[in-house]
Amino acid sequence: TDLCFLIVGSGTEKEKLQKMVEAFKLTNVVFKDFISREDYSDLLNSCDVGLVSLSPKNKTPVVPWKILGYMAAKLPVVAFLNQESDGHEIIEKAQCGYSVVSDNLNNIISVISKAYENKNQCKVLGESGFNYVKNNFSKEASVDVIDQLI
Repeated sequence: TDLCFLIVGSGTEKEKLQKMVEAFKLTNVVFKDFISREDYSDLLNSCDVGLVSLSPKNKTPVVPWKILGYMAAKLPVVAFLNQESDGHEIIEKAQCGYSVVSDNLNNIISVISKAYENKNQCKVLGESGFNYVKNNFSKEASVDVIDQLI
């Protein structure tokens, strides 16, 4: 009863998800419309974990920008990604959360349970992600890489 899923935006699966929530009479799922860039940091500050979900049908090594955004906001990441996503490697290297391939519901449930059971680790995971982003994706880190290449 103390676990709530906040789904923000107007993605392609929103209507389908809303119908599922209604059908199962779930009371711990809240939908909000798209929010402005100005309000985004307030949204992240009100969350305990950043959730990322990609379809297993996606076959590219894409890293959703939300992962880096959550890391920059010191939020631990729980990600359900296609197998090819480089997000798995980033989350593992950064030690900032948990990821599983999104083609197996039992794995998704397991990783949500793991994050919930280890909620006392949220601050540590969030800090680890922040440090990884700062050291690897900041302007300064990017300029250093370019300087080394030149």
